[in-house]
Amino acid sequence: MTSLPITFVVAFLLLLLVAAYRPQFKETPTGDVFALVLYVNAISLVLIGLRWSKDMVGLLPIVATLAVISSALLYLAFCSLGRRGPVIVVERDWSHLLPIACVALSAMWFRQWVDFSLIATKCLYITLFIRLACNTSNSLQLVRLSWLSNTQRALWGAIALLFAGIILDVTIYIDFARFDGQHAESLVGIVSFGTLLLLGWIVVQAARGRTLDTAIEAHLEHTPRKNPATDVKSVSPESTLGPALKSATDTTPDAAIEPDTAELVSQLTTLLIDDGLYADTELNLQRLARKAGVPSRIISRAINAQTGQNVSQWVNRARIDAACHLLQTTQLTVSNVMLESGFVTKSNFNREFRRIKGCSPSEWRGLA
Repeated sequence: MTSLPITFVVAFLLLLLVAAYRPQFKETPTGDVFALVLYVNAISLVLIGLRWSKDMVGLLPIVATLAVISSALLYLAFCSLGRRGPVIVVERDWSHLLPIACVALSAMWFRQWVDFSLIATKCLYITLFIRLACNTSNSLQLVRLSWLSNTQRALWGAIALLFAGIILDVTIYIDFARFDGQHAESLVGIVSFGTLLLLGWIVVQAARGRTLDTAIEAHLEHTPRKNPATDVKSVSPESTLGPALKSATDTTPDAAIEPDTAELVSQLTTLLIDDGLYADTELNLQRLARKAGVPSRIISRAINAQTGQNVSQWVNRARIDAACHLLQTTQLTVSNVMLESGFVTKSNFNREFRRIKGCSPSEWRGLA
């Protein structure tokens, strides 16, 4: 089978994926950019198929440029999971135009360097992605805590995707050097099928994790909530936290605020459990930090030091405990228990429940 039908089939699958998840993509500007990544790669696949089947070498500059644009868009989309405002701001993100221009110029006028410039660009973005992955307390702080583990896996999946692209580029270069490109067409078709399916999974996982847009979130922040399990209203952090923590902000240096770790985690637990914050399906690290009046990096470090868990695991344990209480004391369906305890999807709820309790929610209700 030639690469043309494979690349066209994968391009068609990517477009179907965008159509299927269009409501989720439309929820936030981040979703639109993740969808744009799929569109760019679908166009690239069609051009790759035409280039190899019709020997249209003139498409090389466009294909090479689209590959870099895709990497840049994917990186900026992941960056937006940790910062408010528009996903792309020219004054802030103009530097990403440089690798795009470099690859485009080399593809048009210095084709002997195009492979090197593509590999160098992918190495650059791998480095940037690894920095994001190693600093998730800041880079993913707008992601729902119930979805954080999925988004972290998607982030590492993006790194694996770029590595696969580098391996493909090197393999094709070697094939042209030793076998006059006899296997290049098949390599492109087969690898494109696998890597683009991986890209589809990455985009769906990452795009679904972002919380509601700023306007809706601001409204929720000022709307009193009720804990469905205990009927206790959420209270402002000023009523539960000591004076030393009230004045802290996200811009406070670490050295300026060093609360006792055990005390801080105790106060966070009060916010999470007693005040019913766990039931907020839109809860993310930034919102938790704002409620507590403590920088997100300090919260992450304190919870990890005190409990040995990351923030997502810590919150999900509280949610599972609340779910167990509801399963034991009410006749709510498992789906309603899932929603009341703060989970968004049944797959995450079942996975976390089994991880913590060793069985499914239905099985636990039968044993309780």
